[in-house]
Amino acid sequence: MGYSGLTGEYWISGLQASSNRVTRIYYDTAQKKYLRDQKGDSYQYVCATKTDNSTYKRIFCGVLTPVGGGVTKYATTSPPLGSNVNFCVNLDSTSLTISVRGAVLDVNPDSQPGRDVVYFAYEVTTSGLMHIKKVAADCSAVLDDDYGNMGAANFNFNSIVGMVVARNGDLYVSEKTQVMVIHPDEGRAIVKTGFTSLYGLDIIQADASDTEILLISDGGTSTIYELPLDNPNLIPITTASSLRACISAAETVNAFDSSLPLRMIIAHNNGGRITLRRYPLLRVSPAKSIEALISRQIHGR
Repeated sequence: MGYSGLTGEYWISGLQASSNRVTRIYYDTAQKKYLRDQKGDSYQYVCATKTDNSTYKRIFCGVLTPVGGGVTKYATTSPPLGSNVNFCVNLDSTSLTISVRGAVLDVNPDSQPGRDVVYFAYEVTTSGLMHIKKVAADCSAVLDDDYGNMGAANFNFNSIVGMVVARNGDLYVSEKTQVMVIHPDEGRAIVKTGFTSLYGLDIIQADASDTEILLISDGGTSTIYELPLDNPNLIPITTASSLRACISAAETVNAFDSSLPLRMIIAHNNGGRITLRRYPLLRVSPAKSIEALISRQIHGR
């Protein structure tokens, strides 16, 4: 799953109408409802959770289906050009059969030099090699063939690998039963162990002064956890069956429309209710005097 902060749109990769798709979900102001714009081809994709800083606000994806060379692609979100995703680079020049397991963009919020990059977790299906490659966000080159300097060792990736980049450039990676961090100098450390079957990761941060919080999806226990990066205590926040991914997002309304309900929409695949974070955040931009109505559940009602 992905989220475009500029447009307030969601992106989901998966099977739709018996075909593999990267699907854009957007709010149509004329019809006053959410619509789908489907892009894709015959491949299965894993995609990053955030857009880049280019003109077209691209979401990067890797081809999960094992193919020669390890194919990476991107979809434009602003404007959403074309009916398909677009080629970025091959991860390997020798046509090894590669399955891309995860993708993440360094959003580089402070515009630091050298950080406009995308990371792809992958497996060479013939040898079982599991490494991470760093790719230039303009798709000009593979910059690092072995990010994290694993050498002859392998990551213990799941079928889908969650990755997210913190403000300081640390890359957080989900292995099957633990979360690992790779620092900008490519030093590695274990962040948290004891999980069952990890998939997606994302990160929450209200602003530069706020604590960063990892969102962790454990498919083995069907639980989404919070892990503050300044506190080792793991907090379960909700459950969802067949859990594979999680994202943090904010919904934005550019102009007040009395017929449009202002709300955060939170749902999962079995249609059940998910509770909000313990300390939900409300942000309004630009700053001005408004009336905000906030509802809460009391005693199960």
